[in-house]
Amino acid sequence: LSGMRVGGGGGGSEEEDGASVEKAWADLAGVIGSDRATKLRGGATKIDLDANTTGKKMGDAGVALLATVLPQCTALTKLELQRNEITDVGAAALANVLPQCTALTELNLKSNQIGDSGCVALSNVLPQCPALSELYLSSNQIGDSGCVALCCRRRTSFPTP
Repeated sequence: LSGMRVGGGGGGSEEEDGASVEKAWADLAGVIGSDRATKLRGGATKIDLDANTTGKKMGDAGVALLATVLPQCTALTKLELQRNEITDVGAAALANVLPQCTALTELNLKSNQIGDSGCVALSNVLPQCPALSELYLSSNQIGDSGCVALCCRRRTSFPTP
C-alpha cells in the first residue's frame, strides 16, 4: 500500500480518485469480507469489524483502505475496530478522514496498539467531529502525552453533563 493516498484529494483527477476509491473498495472486501464491504457500501449505520467477529486483523494496511472509503459511508454512526493491531499509523489514517464522517457517533478502537502519536492525531480532529460522542481507546499503548492531548480536547469537544 505504499504510495496510497488516504482519503482522496492530493491533486489527482476526479477520474483517478474515483478509480482509487473503487480499487480500495475491492481490496477492502478482501480484508473484511465481501458481505461486510457490501453492507458498508450499501449505507449501513453500524459495522462490526472487531477481529474477533471477522476472524481477520486488519492492521494499518486494512485501516488505510477503510479510511479511503469511509467518506462515502455517510450513514455510518457506529464503527467497531477492536483487536485489529492498529498502530499510530492506522490511527492517523482514520484521523485524516474522521471530519468527513459527519454521522459517526461511536468509534471503538479498544485493544489495538495505538500509542501517544495516534492518540494525539485522533484528539486533534475531535473539534471537527461534533457528532462523535463515544471514542473507546482502552487497552492500547497510550501514555501520558496521549492522555493529556485527549483530555484537553475532551473539554473543548464534548458537551459536559
